[in-house]
Amino acid sequence: AKYDIYTLTKELAASGLAVIIISDDMREVLLNCNRVMIMRRGRLVGEHNTSDLDEASLSSKSVEY
Repeated sequence: AKYDIYTLTKELAASGLAVIIISDDMREVLLNCNRVMIMRRGRLVGEHNTSDLDEASLSSKSVEY
């Protein structure tokens, strides 16, 4: 089921629609997103391109803020 959802979201994004994925799964985020926004206590604290990240760097960035 997740594969079908990811396929659909990628198709929607390719057609020009914005797609927001909310997840705490680092691998899921890196595989399905091109930009990551990190929030803490309801506030945006970081924004990164996934092309610049791997699981370890995303994990460290999510706790450094």
